[in-house]
Amino acid sequence: MYNTKLNNSVFRDEYRGIFLAVSVMILLLSLTSAQTAAANPSNKITGIVKETPGLSWPLGTWMVDDRQVAITDQTTFKGDQAKAIFGAKIVVKGNRINGVFIADEVEIRTDDDPMYAGQ
Repeated sequence: MYNTKLNNSVFRDEYRGIFLAVSVMILLLSLTSAQTAAANPSNKITGIVKETPGLSWPLGTWMVDDRQVAITDQTTFKGDQAKAIFGAKIVVKGNRINGVFIADEVEIRTDDDPMYAGQ
């Protein structure tokens, strides 16, 4: 009888240790994933065009919701490029290089697009 109680007590302590170890590992993994998400910002910017370059349009630096986006001659446009003006809703896909977002693709969105229907 005494051995059974002793064994139950030992197993209970082992389970507590395992539970504690698993809880700590989950906490550390969640912190690591949050830091990774903060270190690797999204490769997509969705917003409204606030400013476009003048004479060199469309090439140059655009302001999309207070973020600078560099449009190069390799950037492709989906939709009517003429509609990419001040106030247009766009989705820009690209990469951040040395703190500057370089656009690979610019997609012009319309007002009836589900992404903007509630805004």
